[in-house]
Amino acid sequence: MTRISNAELERLFEQGLASPIHEDLFFEQLMNSMVYVHVPVSDDSKHVRLIQFQHPDGYEAIPVFTSARRAEKGRPKFVKTLQVPCVDLFSGTRGATIMLNPNDGGPVLYPEEIASLL
Repeated sequence: MTRISNAELERLFEQGLASPIHEDLFFEQLMNSMVYVHVPVSDDSKHVRLIQFQHPDGYEAIPVFTSARRAEKGRPKFVKTLQVPCVDLFSGTRGATIMLNPNDGGPVLYPEEIASLL
């Protein structure tokens, strides 16, 4: 499948928020897209270390963004933004909880949901 632009992914995200009938197409395209994550600014590890946050409901979540603009919105100074293929991110973070576009009401993806997308 061909990778779509982040502008198109943004459009599909907004459609998916507006109506559940568009969610399947969004998630299908998400898996073939580049997404954005936060990593520490100063990190001497040879491995990519992702920033997580404590959700108000008590669980840890990795924030994932569908565009650089969304990733930069409210970004703390101690993190930077990194672009990665979504399928690689989801494969490499198995067992984690992901929150898509957390500043914009995006969905929470639990490990079982991520496994079914992969």
